[in-house]
Amino acid sequence: MRIKENILLKKGLRIIIFSVSSLIFSYVFYSKFTNPNYNDIIMFTPVLFNISIGLLIITFISSIAICFGLWNLYVSNEPAKKNLKYFISFPFKEKKYILIMILSGIFYGIIFSFLSQIFVFTDNGSNSFEDNKFNPSIKIIPCCNTIGYVPITYVYLTEYFYIFLIPLNIVLVFIVSFLVGFNISINAFMIKRLKDKNKLRVIGGIGATCGLFIGCPTCAGSIITAIFGFSAGTTTISILASFQTVFIVISIPALMIAPFILAKTFKNRII
Repeated sequence: MRIKENILLKKGLRIIIFSVSSLIFSYVFYSKFTNPNYNDIIMFTPVLFNISIGLLIITFISSIAICFGLWNLYVSNEPAKKNLKYFISFPFKEKKYILIMILSGIFYGIIFSFLSQIFVFTDNGSNSFEDNKFNPSIKIIPCCNTIGYVPITYVYLTEYFYIFLIPLNIVLVFIVSFLVGFNISINAFMIKRLKDKNKLRVIGGIGATCGLFIGCPTCAGSIITAIFGFSAGTTTISILASFQTVFIVISIPALMIAPFILAKTFKNRII
């Protein structure tokens, strides 16, 4: 039983490390052709377009793989009893908590996508027209920006709604949504069994709130200025946007650590 748990733990770590390494290598490689600081080697050719499609595929596959690796890192079928991983895995023995995780992760991902402008409504309509009739289409802009921000993809679904994708936001929406859904599911299980509900809500809520602001620091700025009654001018928003990396550094580790904190709380209460 212990051997199986270690195998699953190592499997999860291997998947995460390999997927993250693949993303880093792919983005660095792609940046050699699209970084605006290296205009002398930028290739405006069909080859670059094909490479950009390959990068998008790698981004989606690696993002899903990281989520699968995290699942293996946290959950196993037969972990050793009295181990924290045992208490993290405990809720997911019931299918309803797996369903809660999936639904809450999807719901959070939709909210995240709207706030980070992955999902965009516009009053102007799109440019995807033919004979004055709208046609759903996909537009890929392979060049040029800093690493992780190209290729840019526009998916026009209706005249007034489109999906705006950049590689980093794709990775973030998958990972953060999975972690938030995972934490919400554990929260739901433990709140049902523990009396100190407020403490559990706070633990999960801190990471979830930070995660919400990862792809949209201007959203964080708007909410903060609204709460404190300040004027959210362009300068203020720009300053807050510079803290995007800080939001990322804080939120993802918080979401990853939260299940262990919750499991320890649950373990101490029932043993």
